[in-house]
Amino acid sequence: SPTMTLVTNGRLVLLGSVKQILINLVFNAVEACAERERSVTARVRSLSIARVDATNGLLAEGDWASIAVCDSGGGIPQRIVERLYEPFVSTKPSGTGLGLAVVKRLVDNCGGRIMVDTHEGKGTTFTIYLRRCPVTAPMPARMHV
Repeated sequence: SPTMTLVTNGRLVLLGSVKQILINLVFNAVEACAERERSVTARVRSLSIARVDATNGLLAEGDWASIAVCDSGGGIPQRIVERLYEPFVSTKPSGTGLGLAVVKRLVDNCGGRIMVDTHEGKGTTFTIYLRRCPVTAPMPARMHV
């Protein structure tokens, strides 16, 4: 697959923002699975939206990258889902409730979108969408983020 870089409003998305988003999402997923032997996975995909219609109204036309972090933990109660990105809202007794608030703000600042799909007792998937564009210069063989 072609090398990609993420852009927002014509600017490169800071790798630090993507790194912080992933740290927060993976940390939450691992904690959700801590009580039992469960799994955490991450998927990265490239999407091209040719036109906006009722089925894909979330994203504008163009090229996007999606990053999904999935866990097989206990899921998030519906009463929490409605307030998920508010500061100080947490399902954990010792949680600060800031991790997802930070994720949402970073995704919004990048011009992206975030979605959650959760089922109590089965797990949760957070998917972020960020604009992408082809890279014209070669990327280093290995990047430390």
